[in-house]
Amino acid sequence: MKFNIPFFNKKKQRNNLPDRLSFGLNDLYSNAKAMKLSAVYRAIELKSNAVASIPLLIYNTNIKGDKITYSRIDNLHYVLNERPSARLDAFTFWKMLVVDLDVNGNSYALIVRNDIGQVTELIYVPPEFVSIPNADFIFENPRYIITGYPEEVNFMNILHIRNHTKNGIRGISTLSYASETLGIAYATEMTASKTFKNGGKLTGVYTVNAYLDEEKRKEINQNWNNTFSSPNSNGIVLLENGDTFNSLQMNNKDMMMIESRMFNVIDIARFFCVSPILLYDFTKMSYAGLEEVQLEFVTNTIIPILNKIEKELNYKLLNENQRYTTHIKFDTSNYIKTDKKTTAEYYSKLFNAGILTPNEIRNELGYKDIEGGNTNYIQVNLMKVGESAMDGVNKDIETSINQIDNKLK
Repeated sequence: MKFNIPFFNKKKQRNNLPDRLSFGLNDLYSNAKAMKLSAVYRAIELKSNAVASIPLLIYNTNIKGDKITYSRIDNLHYVLNERPSARLDAFTFWKMLVVDLDVNGNSYALIVRNDIGQVTELIYVPPEFVSIPNADFIFENPRYIITGYPEEVNFMNILHIRNHTKNGIRGISTLSYASETLGIAYATEMTASKTFKNGGKLTGVYTVNAYLDEEKRKEINQNWNNTFSSPNSNGIVLLENGDTFNSLQMNNKDMMMIESRMFNVIDIARFFCVSPILLYDFTKMSYAGLEEVQLEFVTNTIIPILNKIEKELNYKLLNENQRYTTHIKFDTSNYIKTDKKTTAEYYSKLFNAGILTPNEIRNELGYKDIEGGNTNYIQVNLMKVGESAMDGVNKDIETSINQIDNKLK
């Protein structure tokens, strides 16, 4: 079935997924404000860039379970890895989908097929353009209505990738779960900004031991403000005749502003499943453990997102016959490799145990096959205590001579 895709009409946009979150600070907090927090922006940018950078492979499996990769000129490979649609390249497309998962909880892409059922385009659809009228009916397949699209979309013709979900249909954004933490973090940043912007100007009560008329009060007030507001001021005030000043503002130390900002980064990192080190919090960093941090990020953060996407692609882009032998999978081989020393030790052990052939190892490392490299080998260099290597050689020679003598007889 071929779709004619019109431009989405923004005037008819449905705001089904609110972009304003209610935070525990008696304030309305928007997703845009959350993205202004450096830790939030960095976490989402890190995850989305990582996923968008990983290529997708399409391969068949034969009866033996061997993988046969499709040619790169295959149309579906081009759509997934180069140009999902005329408007977006593959990197931007996958990046936007992952960003939507954290920010909105749902990612959508309309599947466009030609007359023979082949996928020709994947069109990104903003979450606020999509509504699911039967989302609460557990015995029905979801029906999708897209703002500006002329007809209801069958669930098999739209990619729908969800963040955490309670009903299996609608996803819930990470920002929604982290709303209170993000509200506190934003308030802390605003407080710090105002403090530095005002030059740490004091707020409090100035007490004098005499009666002051209105003109004198204005003069003292003006002198005080000039002292702490002027950029050229040294910030020193001389109090006379027992005058006192009582601050009504907590200082940064009392508010533990710096500590709060550091804690906010750690708490945000927990919600987004990203190590604080990757958010440039180096307070507890060990360079020896940086590799483990990166490997943990791929394993615990990126792989689950990739699995969600793979399941959706395999179910909706492949027909019933293809699903048993054809698979769409992200190629993470370049992202889970360790350092060269560890890699060499790993493959050496597998080779010496006869598990992998030289060509199998070369293929995993990206090298071409060599002649005679399809044979398995087992290391046999053990001998009895008290024997030398020459003893073994002499015995082999003696055995060979005896065999030749027997044949001659």
